[in-house]
Order: sequence, then C-alpha cells, then structure tokens
Amino acid sequence: MHPSLHDPEPTRVIELFCEISKIPRGSKKEKQVSDYIAAFARDLGLETYQDDMHNLIVYKDASPGYAGAPVTVLQSHLDMVWDKDKCVDFNFKTDHIKVIRDGKYIRAEGTTLGADNGIGMAYMMAIMEAKDLKHPPLELVFTTDKEAGMSGVENLDLSRIEGRLFINTDCYSIVMGCAGYQIMYLDVPKILRLADTEKTTYAISIEGLLGGHCGEDAVKERGNAMVLLGRIVHDFVSRFDMDIVSFDGGIISGAIPRYASCIVMLNKARLSAVRAALSNWGVVFRRELSVSDPGVKVIIVKVQQAKEVLSVVTQATFLDLMLLAPSGAQTRSMKFPYIPETSVNLGIVSTYESKIRVTATILSLIDSKRKNIVKKISLLCSLLGIIYSLGDSKPAWEYDEKSRVAKLIDNIHYRKYGKPAKMLCTHATTEGVVISKAIPGVDLVCVGPQILDAHTPKERVEIESIRREWEQLITLLEELINY
Repeated sequence: MHPSLHDPEPTRVIELFCEISKIPRGSKKEKQVSDYIAAFARDLGLETYQDDMHNLIVYKDASPGYAGAPVTVLQSHLDMVWDKDKCVDFNFKTDHIKVIRDGKYIRAEGTTLGADNGIGMAYMMAIMEAKDLKHPPLELVFTTDKEAGMSGVENLDLSRIEGRLFINTDCYSIVMGCAGYQIMYLDVPKILRLADTEKTTYAISIEGLLGGHCGEDAVKERGNAMVLLGRIVHDFVSRFDMDIVSFDGGIISGAIPRYASCIVMLNKARLSAVRAALSNWGVVFRRELSVSDPGVKVIIVKVQQAKEVLSVVTQATFLDLMLLAPSGAQTRSMKFPYIPETSVNLGIVSTYESKIRVTATILSLIDSKRKNIVKKISLLCSLLGIIYSLGDSKPAWEYDEKSRVAKLIDNIHYRKYGKPAKMLCTHATTEGVVISKAIPGVDLVCVGPQILDAHTPKERVEIESIRREWEQLITLLEELINY
C-alpha cells in the first residue's frame, strides 16, 4: 500500500516511521538505520551512495514526462535526540521506540519520539517506493549527526549531488531561513577541600519542567532547570552555610534542561529551615512560570555522604556564572514577531574531576547579534576567572524572499486553502545553514509536519499535519515541471 492524496491519513508514511523507530539512531550512532534505508532502496532497484560517516544518497529517475524537470534534492537527517522520563526503564541503544496513537497525535511512551526528523525520512522512503507519483529526477539525501554538530552534512561529498533545488524536511512549517549558532564551553577550575564531617550530604533538584527545543521553544519562556537551581543554591550558600559537592544538569546542548541536581552539605540542624526555604522557592517559581511551566518541583533528599566539597572560591565563581550568564530569549524578531531573534541556552552543566563545565548555545537570525552575545559571555568569563572556549558554529541561513520553489509552494497553498502560505524563519538551526553556503545559487526551502515539544519525552506529531504536508510535498514534486 502506497500513500495517496485520497487517503484520510498517509498510512504508508506512518508505517515506515514506525519501522525506522525500531532502529536505534542517536547522533553518531546512525550506521544501522543508514544501512537499513540503503538496503530498502537497493531492494527497489535504486542506485545508492553511502560514505564513511553513514551519509546516504539515493537516486531515483524521473517519472515519465519529467526528465526535463530540474533535478531535485530531498533531504532529512537520520539521527534523533535521546531523552526519557526519569521513571522510564529504557535503553536507547537497544530498545525500540514505543510509538503510540493518542487522539490526533502520535507520541512515544516516556521517551522522545524521533518525529524530528523521522517523519521526513518516512516521506522520502514513501517517495522512493511509490510508482504512481509524478516527480523530477530525485536525489534523496539522508545525513548524520545533525543534532550534535552537523558533521554529516559538512563532510558530504557534494560532487555527488547534481540538484540545485533543495527541499529539506526538518521543519515544522514552511521555512526559508534559520538561525546560526555558536557553542561555548565555560569551564570553572575545580579546587576541592575536605568536607566538614559534622555536615550531612543532600541532593537538591529541580524536576517537572517541560524542557523543549532550545531554538523553537525559546519564545515560550519555559524554565531552565539549571538556572532555577543556580538561583536557589546561590541564595543558600551564605544563608545556610551550605557547601557544594557537585552540580549537574541537562542532556544535550540543543534542549532546554528539564532536570538539574546539586549535591550539597549542610548542618542537619538547618534542614527544617532549608526545607521551608525550598518550599518558598517552589512558590516563587510556580508564580513566575504559572503559564509557561507550572509543573516545576523543588526536591531535597539525603544521599551518600561526601568526603570533599568545592573550595569557597570555586563555588562562588560557579554560582556567580549561573546567576549572571544570559539565558533564554534575548531579543525578538521584528520581521517574524512570533520567534526570538537571539537566544542563549545553558544546556548542560557537568562536574568533572578538574572543572565544572557549562555548555551554552547562542542562536541568532543575525550573525552580528550572535557574535555580540558571544563577546558578552566571553567578557563575563574573563571577569570571573573562568576559562572559555568556542565550539562548533554556523552562520545564519538568511531569509530568501526570491526563492522560486517557495513561490510554487505558496501557489499550491493558495489554491488549496484560499490564502497565502506563511513563509517563516525558524529560530532553530537546520542543515540549511551548511547547504546555503556550500552550494552557490541553491534554491532551498524547509518543510515538515507540526511537531510539538521536540527534544523532550512529550514530543508528539499531529497526524493531520503529516497528511497535509505529504499532500503539499507530492503536489510540489508534480508541479516542479513548471519550475
């Protein structure tokens, strides 16, 4: 059974998505799924190319009458973000994602779903096998490591791609530009001292937050667990003579942290006062986040006794950083008022043997503003005596108002719905930032279904939007004969 414009749901697309959801496909762990899709294509008699990074290109000839249409590239990324609820027993390296239909959505059971970018992959696989679609010559490109640095698309042999018309399937709307980014590593040198043996060890944690995609969801003003916990501990260190053992939170730099924990030591006689103060902080946070993140919880539990704690200087420097570093949306776009223009995500804090590392992601639609935030954080680190280094970075993909393929999509949308399509920039970063710079003159657009709460265990995709975007995609392929 192949998807059809007349199906109430794109049944085959959903079936294919469920199949690839059985294959572990975290960033830098895409070999198995790349091999699966390559074998799928070869079984259909299609030519394939696979490189050492497990990027995959599948070539499909034009349908009858379309040989003169422009060679068109469809592109998706193979990897997904791995995250799960604390209470869920799940091994992403071995277990299958449990895909569930929940009313008008598809979701997973306590884990990320991987609809980002699994639905795009399924669209492309459905197009590979469909025999009744009208389309130009196709190059179907599956890239690796998008969620952890984009090393896949950066190292793709572009000489093997003829097409200069790119349709990326990794957006949640029709997108013609996206944010660039800079990863920063902020390292607080770690000096230890012997713990006070009269103090008891506890873990203070922030839980219950929604988290989300650090770009798409930055505008929603959701709580950052590490920032909230930093406020508490900064208050408690002097107020309750508290010592810090470690501070950890977040999973990936591209997600707003839902959970953070600080191991501390304090006199047991102070515990009741600390509990009361934590209750007050909970009230403060629930008031601040009453609309955006009302489920926030502050918890304290006794843990294994520690023997060493951070030096006074180390913990003061770290806590000052957490209090002073910019976090969340910094400026909003005036051209696209519903998205941030520039944001900062403090995505991970990890306590290592010799340092406490904060990983920050700076996103902006305007490169000069991104660089200005980087300069501010660099200056803050210098003032605090923190060692910083710059990680991966990508320039913004500038909004292209002259895109011919976008105009075709707009025409299709107008005929279908009687109104123009919304052409947007996204505050997320797509592989368009690499493609737009690497291929001069490329005509690039990003499309995709409505995915909510990506990069979190609440991730879900609207079934109707899968159908709607499928209709639009195959209609676009058919009308590229007029490009």
